[in-house]
Amino acid sequence: MVKVTVCTEDDAKACPIRNVLDRVGDKWSLLVLLTLETDTKRFMEIKRSIGDISQRMLTQTLRSLEARWLYNPKSIFTDSSES
Repeated sequence: MVKVTVCTEDDAKACPIRNVLDRVGDKWSLLVLLTLETDTKRFMEIKRSIGDISQRMLTQTLRSLEARWLYNPKSIFTDSSES
């Protein structure tokens, strides 16, 4: 059995795992990031891949990920052949 103790609130805030979970720990963020991991997708492709997510919730999740610098919608429209 593993026993985990946190001495202070500052120790809890400094935990790297906690920091990751604070960013992607909600119900939809991790699913959206996993959907976008392999390839860029359009909004409806993401929605179809996840299935149960509403359009409003997907929009909120993408905006939240963008605000936290975990998602960049502009990269979808960037052409790598342009220099």
